[in-house]
Amino acid sequence: MTEMIESLVEDTHARRDPDPTDRRAVLIAITPAGQVEVDRVLAAATAGLLTSLERLSAEQRARLRAALTDLEHVLTSASKESRNVR
Repeated sequence: MTEMIESLVEDTHARRDPDPTDRRAVLIAITPAGQVEVDRVLAAATAGLLTSLERLSAEQRARLRAALTDLEHVLTSASKESRNVR
């Protein structure tokens, strides 16, 4: 993890800030250049996904949409249940 953070800092994608509550620790924050890179990667991934989805038939897209709706309900229920356990 230290090497990964060091690489991000060297590439100006992240910065180290002192932790105001613990002088021994640092906080890692994304920089504007890092946010640009995150946005670039997400845009490329989204474009690739859209290209793949366009290759599906109308029936396949409808089944996928229904499956995603079901998955959303499962995740919402699980999230609500986990909040009640605490």
